[in-house]
Amino acid sequence: MPVNAKENYFLYAGRIEPNKGLLDLIKAYNKALTSNNPSLPKMKVAGASSDVSYSQIIKRYIVENHLENSIELLGERKDIDQLMQHALAIIVPSKFEGFGFCMAEAMFNGCIVVGYNDTGTKEQFENGLQYTGKSIGFPYNNSEELCDLLTRLPSTPDIELAPIRERAFLTVNELYSIENNVQKIHDFYKQLNLLTS
Repeated sequence: MPVNAKENYFLYAGRIEPNKGLLDLIKAYNKALTSNNPSLPKMKVAGASSDVSYSQIIKRYIVENHLENSIELLGERKDIDQLMQHALAIIVPSKFEGFGFCMAEAMFNGCIVVGYNDTGTKEQFENGLQYTGKSIGFPYNNSEELCDLLTRLPSTPDIELAPIRERAFLTVNELYSIENNVQKIHDFYKQLNLLTS
């Protein structure tokens, strides 16, 4: 597992579109920031957008709430692995996530995951819990819980976070490895052959 010095920022990595939940994340971040917490880590947003109107909504909200010095829009990046390795945590706010490659990549890169507790993100949290017997990240169910996590995580000692990162890394390596996926596809095709014969 990559072990890198963490820097003082949260990370969002994904497409900039409504179903990914970025605006909800930014609103929760703003609430955490304005709740007597001016030292909240910066939020870095990495991702491309094909939805111009949604991008404008995001930018307008940032300007109207004077968040220009707190939220950094990075655009599409080729160094996502490095950004994950140095982030305090990655936030996965999508309410309609499928498998969630971003979450798996973050777990592989030794990055704490904070994710909306539904669909594919919830499934990955549950897979990790079942595999390791303990939590592999921080699920949340609403903006209040997200706001609380954004506020608490920066002061959580690394001695508490390191085991979570390790369990997440073990989970992604065991359950989502290329070899494991190939075996599952092979077994699936084998099952289809049995059903059609």
